[in-house]
Amino acid sequence: MRVSVRGPQGVEERELDAGPLLITAVDRGAARAAAVLALAGGAPFLQPLDGAVFLNDHRLAAAQWLRDGDRARIGDATLTVGVAGAALALETDAGLALAPGSPATRLEPPPPAPVPRRRRVGARYVLVGTALLAGVLWFVFSASMLYVDVQPAPDRMRLEGTIPAVPLAEGYLALPGVYRLHVDRTGYRPLVREVEITGATNQRLALALDKLPGYLTLETPGVSGATVLADGRIALIVNPVQLAQRARIVPFREPAPDVVKKPPVFVVVFD
Repeated sequence: MRVSVRGPQGVEERELDAGPLLITAVDRGAARAAAVLALAGGAPFLQPLDGAVFLNDHRLAAAQWLRDGDRARIGDATLTVGVAGAALALETDAGLALAPGSPATRLEPPPPAPVPRRRRVGARYVLVGTALLAGVLWFVFSASMLYVDVQPAPDRMRLEGTIPAVPLAEGYLALPGVYRLHVDRTGYRPLVREVEITGATNQRLALALDKLPGYLTLETPGVSGATVLADGRIALIVNPVQLAQRARIVPFREPAPDVVKKPPVFVVVFD
């Protein structure tokens, strides 16, 4: 692993694979060996030689692995650690030197980082998941597609049955059986239709909604009487006083005794 130190004096590069490196720092104007930089299992670690080495604001009492983004303080120098593949970059704001370590220095690498245990999925969850997957597959392969075409396009539509149908963009995916289709649109009569879904792969249903009767408002300012025609026939006479004067009420004859009596019916005849 190549180690580069960038500081006020420039850039210094060393090879860490050749052996541990001794970090010499300036502390209160005096240079001293403060820590050892070494490898274990291909990963870099920092081992303090005294109690004046800090890593991420914690005093180091033993060796510690170096990770990308760590900040170390050795004497008067502050180090920013960068780890990228087989390269280790150290940036410092004060004087710092690297030298080959002494063979007499005893290295004590930190313990391996704990490997997080994978949570085992219980057999019950596996069984439930398998059953759900089997149920979904059974529904998909057993259901039929019902295409519903309603004119005009409804505001709301739902298909009710013992086993709920799955609404899709153009209709429903449902198991064979009898369902009740509800269709609603503002201004139209609600439509309720019983639909039987067979085992056919695709079924199509075309429906038309009936428009509700509307209201017609007539304003005849300054007109004393008017007649409204609908399809060529008199639909409305606007002058009710004249209508009452011209109307003649003729009752029907009484029904025979053997006929069930009904309320009398009157017919208005215009002269």
